[in-house]
Amino acid sequence: MRKTLRNLQLIYTNYRVIPFFLCISVAIDYTLTLYLAGSREAIQRYEFSPLLRCAMEHNVVILYLVFTIFFYYISAYIVLKLIKDEPIYSAGVALILLLSITHLLGGLSWVFRNAWYSNMVMALSLASIALAIASFGYVILRRA
Repeated sequence: MRKTLRNLQLIYTNYRVIPFFLCISVAIDYTLTLYLAGSREAIQRYEFSPLLRCAMEHNVVILYLVFTIFFYYISAYIVLKLIKDEPIYSAGVALILLLSITHLLGGLSWVFRNAWYSNMVMALSLASIALAIASFGYVILRRA
């Protein structure tokens, strides 16, 4: 048990590793979307992401996925590196993990195809935005 807690602590403090969770979640999300949607028309009609719909329209899905995963990693890495010694670091990690969970559940929405489930995923997205705004507000108020 102690070894497990120590390993989790090592992961938590490593700002290079945490963004990989988001990247893996995004890859799983879009893989499930492309596999479970059944058709391009279903993705065009029901997919939440306008960028993925646009990528599908222009046949650049692979390029879009690579760019998105790269962008997510670089963004999360830079933010966590900048706040690694700040008290807000835990909120940054929580935000990245919340986004990861949201992406995983978003990919699974093609299994359930249920309005309640889709609304729950949307609520998690909104919670991510709220956490980001609250964290930003905390930093601004703390610096003032």
